[in-house]
Amino acid sequence: MNKFDIRICSCGRIHTLPSKKINNAIEHNKDFLYICGGCGIATVIGADEGYDFYDDNICYDMYSRTLPKEDTVFDTDFMNTNNQYHKQISEIFYSNGYKVPMKSGMDATDFYVGKFSDRWHPDFYKIQRNDVTVDEIMDFIDDFNKNRTTVDMERLIDRLPEDVLEELSALYIPSLDWTNTKYDKFIK
Repeated sequence: MNKFDIRICSCGRIHTLPSKKINNAIEHNKDFLYICGGCGIATVIGADEGYDFYDDNICYDMYSRTLPKEDTVFDTDFMNTNNQYHKQISEIFYSNGYKVPMKSGMDATDFYVGKFSDRWHPDFYKIQRNDVTVDEIMDFIDDFNKNRTTVDMERLIDRLPEDVLEELSALYIPSLDWTNTKYDKFIK
């Protein structure tokens, strides 16, 4: 069993949720709620009990749903009662997560379809001179576009704890290139 349930938020932060806490909630027919400290998105994780197709063993069909950011009022009634629509919440887990460093020098602000990126503006002062050429401007834009979507793996490895790196590197996340690191686990 993994130590963490790793979730990547749309704001570009990596969350490491304790698997034991999630499993404990599921075993007690409750949901687990975590809130991202970066963007405030709340996610409910739980499971419905079912039976295996091939034998009579109990299995769990896990689910995860994100509560809409537009909701400014949080209904806490379902936290204390089980009914056909909601399960009780076993725990509310607040996570700042780990920020992902980008080659642009900034941290990721987005994660979409397996890619991290940052929305920070480039250092325009580098091309603010009278003798700048169109080619220099185009190169500047190309470099910035590449760097803002490329994870700085060296800084990421320095930033994250060893146990998180072990589990994170076992997941397929297209924008994390573990090549030539001790965490390179995939056959190319």
